[in-house]
Amino acid sequence: MKHEDQVAMVRRVIAHVEDGTTTYAEANHRNPVSVYTCPDRFRREQETIFRKWPLLVGLSGLVGKPGDYATEDLAGIPLLLTRDRDGRVRAFANICRHRGARLVEGCGHANRLVCPYHAWTYGLDGALKGVPSGKDFDAVDKAGHGLKELHAVEKYGLIFVQPEGEPVDIDEAMGGLQRDIEDYGFESFHPYRHATIRREMNWKLSPETFMEAYHFETLHRNTVAPIFFPNLMPFDAFGRNSRLIVPRKRILELKDRPSPSGT
Repeated sequence: MKHEDQVAMVRRVIAHVEDGTTTYAEANHRNPVSVYTCPDRFRREQETIFRKWPLLVGLSGLVGKPGDYATEDLAGIPLLLTRDRDGRVRAFANICRHRGARLVEGCGHANRLVCPYHAWTYGLDGALKGVPSGKDFDAVDKAGHGLKELHAVEKYGLIFVQPEGEPVDIDEAMGGLQRDIEDYGFESFHPYRHATIRREMNWKLSPETFMEAYHFETLHRNTVAPIFFPNLMPFDAFGRNSRLIVPRKRILELKDRPSPSGT
C-alpha cells in the first residue's frame, strides 16, 4: 500500500476506534444454506468464476527463467505453466494430446516436455515437436496437436490464467486493487515452499470464515483478541475484489505522531 494510502487508513482506523464503529453494509443480509449446498449453483460458479475469469496462479518466480515449468491444479484443470525461450509465460492443460496422460509433475527446468506414456514431445511453447514411430501417425496433423493453450497474463509480478472465454483485461479484473498490489514489488519475490491444505468444505466457507474479526473476542479471547481490535474491519470493494484490514491495537500509538511526509 502506498504511503499516502497507509496514512489515510491509519486515520480511518483511529476514527472507527473513537466512534466505536467499523465498515457497515447498507443493510443486513440473510444468506440461505442453499448458497453452499446447491449443486446447480456450484456448477454455475465453476462456469463463471473459475472458468471465464482471470485466476491468480502465483508469483512470476514460479517460472522465473526461460525453460522453467510448474504444474498446478486450477479448479479441477491440470495446469502447466512454462516460460518459453522468449521469456513469455505460457499456460497449457497439462494433458498429452495423444492419450490424455498428465505430461509432467511438480516443477523444474527443461528444454522440452516429454510425456511419460508414449514419449510424445512438446516445446515450451506447447508445440508438438516429436512423435516416436512417426510414420505410424502420418495422418495426424502435428501442427494442430500441440498442447491446449489457456490465456495467461503476467503483470505486477503475478501470473493469472483464464481457462475459457474471451480474455478479460487483467486491470479491469483487478478493479483498482492493482494500486495496492504493484506497491509490494512482487517482481522481486521468489517462491519458498509449496503446501497444499485440503478440507471438506464449500469453497466460499474458507474466505467467509476468516474474513472477519467478529469472532476474535469469543473464540480467540486468550490468543489474538488481546492483540487486535474485535469487530473492527475497514473494508473496501474493488470490483469483484476486496480489501479487508484487521488492525492491531498498537496502531493507536500513531494517533499523535506526524507521518514522515508531514501529513
